[in-house]
Amino acid sequence: MKVFKELFYKMDRQVPGSKEYTLKAAEMVGLGDLPANSKVLDAGCANGNAAFALLEKYPIVVSAVDIDANSLKSLEEKAAALNVSDRISVYNKSMIDLDFENDSFDVIWSEGAIHNVGFYKGISYLKRFLKPGGKIVVSDLTWIKDNPPDEVFWYWKENYPGMTGIQENIKAMEKAGLKCVGHFAIGKDGFWDNYYKLMYTHINYFQQKFVKNSKAQEQLEELQTEMDYFVKFGDYYSYVFFIGEK
Repeated sequence: MKVFKELFYKMDRQVPGSKEYTLKAAEMVGLGDLPANSKVLDAGCANGNAAFALLEKYPIVVSAVDIDANSLKSLEEKAAALNVSDRISVYNKSMIDLDFENDSFDVIWSEGAIHNVGFYKGISYLKRFLKPGGKIVVSDLTWIKDNPPDEVFWYWKENYPGMTGIQENIKAMEKAGLKCVGHFAIGKDGFWDNYYKLMYTHINYFQQKFVKNSKAQEQLEELQTEMDYFVKFGDYYSYVFFIGEK
């Protein structure tokens, strides 16, 4: 786990995606139609890629929540460099242990983090903080084609037991009391160019750094296996953005 954290701290992105995909979701949400200083909750914000993309384009204010203090430190440093510290507040908390007032956010955002608590559990909890008529945006690893080969199906069954298909996540959103108003899968560029390619470079570095650490080498091999599965079976799964309305 220590190796994972060190590696991800070195990466510009800690989940698959891109600024362009974030802004595509923002356009579907209608973020540009909201008044200035509308409130956005970024749950599981990591180092703030989504938050900064939104702050650059829209006159919003963001409450950024993450359980990892080092990621938040990186976010705060970047916010200062971009001169947006007055528009983003940071909270070192679990995304399902929040003390905001109910019905207080215009939009709730969570890219690549909902799997930490479970799709249904996460959106059911976060929904309470969303204003009536507000929208929630989550991206999650999702099957995008039926009948994946057994090899990759069982790989993800072991590594992400909660992973389901698009329709199952839409049904979970509806069960949570939200109307699904849109969804889209990111392309392979969001996975490979912006995520795995960077990971591959850092894996090589850490293999040398921890050359005598067998546990670290085992963890790095697990990441390499994940990339290999994507190369072989990446047509069957992706991160999918789901947009729900309260």
